[in-house]
Amino acid sequence: MAVPYRFDAVQIQPDERRVLVNGTPAPIGARAFDLLLALLERRDRVVSRDELLDLVWPGLVVEDGNLAVQVSTLRKWLGPRAIATVPGRGYRFTLQPSEAVVPLRVAEPPVATWSNPLFGREADLASLAQMLAIHRLVTVVGAGGIGKTSLVLQALRARVPGQDAPTVLVELAPMSDPCLLPGAVAQALKLPSGTHADPVQGLVAALQSQQLLLVLDNAEHLLEAVATLVDALWLGAPGVRLLVTSQVALKHPQERLLRLGPLSVPVAEASVDEAMQHGAVALFVDQAHAADHRFELTPDNVATVISLCRQLDGVALAIKLAAARVAFLGLRGLHDRLGERLKVLRGGHRGAPSRQQTLEAALDWSHGLLEPAEQAVFRRLSVFVGGFTLELACAVAAESDEGGDALDEGAVVDILATLVERSLVAVDAGDPPRYRLLESARAYAWQRLSERDELATVKRRHALALTAVFERADHALWFTQDTPWLAEFTPELDNARAALDWAVEQGDPMAVGLMASLARLLFQLPLGHETRRRSDAVLPLVEREPDPALRARYWVRRSHGHWGVNQGLALDYGQRAAELFRAKGGDDIGLHEALYAMAASLRLGPEQMRETLAEMAALHRPGWPARVRADHLLAQVLCSYVQGDEEAMHAAAREGLAVSREAGSRLRVNILQWYLCTALRCLGRTDEALLVSRASIAELGPWRGWSLGYMLGEYIWSCLVKGDAVEARQSLAEFLALTRRTGWTAFGYNSYVYPQWALMDGRPEDAARLLGYADMAWRRIGTVFPDMVRTRERLVAALSPRLPEAQLRGLLTLGESLDEASASALILAPT
Repeated sequence: MAVPYRFDAVQIQPDERRVLVNGTPAPIGARAFDLLLALLERRDRVVSRDELLDLVWPGLVVEDGNLAVQVSTLRKWLGPRAIATVPGRGYRFTLQPSEAVVPLRVAEPPVATWSNPLFGREADLASLAQMLAIHRLVTVVGAGGIGKTSLVLQALRARVPGQDAPTVLVELAPMSDPCLLPGAVAQALKLPSGTHADPVQGLVAALQSQQLLLVLDNAEHLLEAVATLVDALWLGAPGVRLLVTSQVALKHPQERLLRLGPLSVPVAEASVDEAMQHGAVALFVDQAHAADHRFELTPDNVATVISLCRQLDGVALAIKLAAARVAFLGLRGLHDRLGERLKVLRGGHRGAPSRQQTLEAALDWSHGLLEPAEQAVFRRLSVFVGGFTLELACAVAAESDEGGDALDEGAVVDILATLVERSLVAVDAGDPPRYRLLESARAYAWQRLSERDELATVKRRHALALTAVFERADHALWFTQDTPWLAEFTPELDNARAALDWAVEQGDPMAVGLMASLARLLFQLPLGHETRRRSDAVLPLVEREPDPALRARYWVRRSHGHWGVNQGLALDYGQRAAELFRAKGGDDIGLHEALYAMAASLRLGPEQMRETLAEMAALHRPGWPARVRADHLLAQVLCSYVQGDEEAMHAAAREGLAVSREAGSRLRVNILQWYLCTALRCLGRTDEALLVSRASIAELGPWRGWSLGYMLGEYIWSCLVKGDAVEARQSLAEFLALTRRTGWTAFGYNSYVYPQWALMDGRPEDAARLLGYADMAWRRIGTVFPDMVRTRERLVAALSPRLPEAQLRGLLTLGESLDEASASALILAPT
C-alpha cells in the first residue's frame, strides 16, 4: 500500500489515484496522474522527457505536446511552481511534502511473540476498553513487571478491524535519547523523512486529519518528551487517540489513568479450585507447567504456591521468572530460596526485552530513572518491614543525600510522592495512609543500601524512630481505648521487632526502653511467649541502660510476661521494678503498675497482699486513668481470693468490670470476667458462671489472646460441675491448642481441671498422674487458693476408692515429672 502525501492544501493518494485540493477531489485524468506519480517518486532529480514518455506512455509513440499538456494540467491544480522545467534536460517535481499521511487502514494488532495469556485481568481489560471508547488519552500506570504491556496487547487484540481506528504501537524502551522520539513514531507510521524544522510539529501536520490509535509503550524514561508530543497531538491532531504505558503518569490535564495493581492472591487456606480463580496462582501454574509438563497444582502443594505468589506480591514478571525455576529447584526449594530472589529469579523468555530477563534487570530499569536523592530515599526505605508512616519515612530517610546536601522532611515528602507516582512505593488504604515497598523492590533497595557505608546509620535511625513511636504508645495506652490504640500501633509491630533485633545484635542499651514499650503491645496480642523470649535477649543490656525509669519499666513488663508461666519470677521482677520506681520517685503510675504485678504473681500471702493493696491505695490521685483504677480493683479481687472471701471477690470483680469497660480495655474485661466466674462457681452459682463465661468468650469473638485461656479454663470447670462431658471435651481441645500456641500460658493455673476431666472420662490412673502434675504446677505458682485446696481434697477422695494407696502415691509421683507437652497429651488421651 503506497503512502499518501500532503502539500499544505493538496493531498495525493496514490492507491486511490486521487488528488484532493482543500479536501475536494481535483479532475485530473489518468495520464496526468501517472505523470504526477512518476515525478513525485523521482523528486530527488531531474527526469528527462524520454524517461517520462516511457513511464507514462509505455510502448506508445507520443508527440512531445502531450507531455506539455499534462504538465500544464498538473500545474493548474498543484500550483505553477510545482513542476519546474529544466531547459534541455526535462522536468523536476519541486514541492516538498509536509509529511506523509498515515494510510487510512486498520493495522494488524501488534502481537509480541513473548507475551503470555492473560490471567486475572478481566476487570482491568473491561475498564481499559471502556476508557479507550470514551477518552482520547489513557495511561496505564503500574510498577515495572506488573503486566502493563501484556494488558495493552490483549486489549489491542480485541479491537475490531474495520470498525476501530487504525492502531500503531511504538515501543519506547530501547530508546535512550528523547530527541529520537518523533523519528521513532514517524518510522512506526511509515512516514517518509520530513524536512520540518520541528519534528513534533511535522508529526502533527501529518496526522492532523487522520483517525488512529497511537500506543506509546514504556514511556517512563522519556516522560518529558512523551508529554510534549502528547500535548502537541492533543491540540493539533484531534483524530489521534493515545494509549500510553508508564510507571508514572504524564500529568496531562485530560489524562485518564488506569492504575494496574498486582494480580490477586488467595488466602492461605484456599482449595485448589479456589486458588485457581486468582490471577497470581493461575499465572504461576501456567508458567510452571510450561517449564515442566509434570507440574500440577494439588492439595499438597497449593499452600506453598499461594505463599510464593504472596511473597512475590502478585507481580506478573516475578511470578513468571519464579515459575520457570520450578523444574530446576523444585517448588519447596524455590520457596526456601526467595530470600535470595535477585539471584534466583533469572532466565526470562529469550525473546523478552533484556529488562525482563531477570528480576534484578527489571528493577535496575526503574532505579535508573531516579535522581540521586530519590535513589537515596528509596534505598533507605528498605529498612522498614511491613510498611511505614510518613512520619517514620521522614525520620529515617532525612539527613544528607548523595552529594552531602541536606534532605529535610519536606524534601523526603516530595520524593516519597515521586516514588509513589513511579509505582516503586505502594500506598495502602487508610487514613492516615501507610506506605510500603513491594517485597522484590525492597530486596533490591536493601541490596543497594547494603553496598553503601550508610547501612549502620540508617538502621540506627530506624531503631531510634521506633523507640520514639513505642514510647508514645506506652504513655498513650493508659488514656486510650484498645481499639484505636491497637489500630495505630499494631502495624508497627514488625518494624519494632526488626529494630529491637538490631539493637540487641549491636549491644545497644536502647533495646531496654524499646522492649519495655513493645511489651505492652505484645501483651495486648496473643504474644506473651514472645514477650518472654525477647525480654531474655535484652537482659544482658539492662544494667547498661543509664535511666532507672526505663530499667523499672523493663522489669515490670517482664513480670507481666511470666504471669501464668512462672509466678515466682513474676514476683521477683515486679519487686525489682517497685524498688527502682521508689528510688527514683516521680512516677506513681509506674510504681502502681509494679505493685499490681507483685499482687498478680499470686506469690504473696494474705498479709503481704493487704500491705501491697494499702501502698497502691496511698498512691492514687484524682483523675487517674480508668486502667489504673481497674488494676487496683483487680488486686482487690486477688486479695479476696487469697483470703477465701468469695463475696468480696465477686463485688470487686463486678466493680472492676465496669471500670475496665469505661477504659476500653478488652484484656482487663476478660480477666475480670474470668475472676467473676471463679467467684460465682465458688459461691455455688454455677449456672451464672456458665452464662458469664459463654458471654465473655462470645464477646472476644475471633480474638484468641492469652487471657482467653483462663476464661476457657473456668468455662471447662463449670461444665465439669454440670456434668457436660461433650462441651468439656470440645473446650479442652480448644484450650490446649491455645495454651500450646501461647507458650503454655494458663496451663499450670488450670491444672486441677485435668484430673477432674480424666475422672469423668473414666480414666482414674490418668487422673492420678494429672493430679500429681497439678500439685507440682501449683507449688511452682506459689499461693494456693482455698477453692483449689478443696478441689484437691475432693479429687483425692474420689481416687482413693478406685486405686490402691501405693499405686495412687506412685502415680502422683510420676505426674510430678510430667512437662506441659506430655501432660497435654495425657489430658485427651483415648480411653
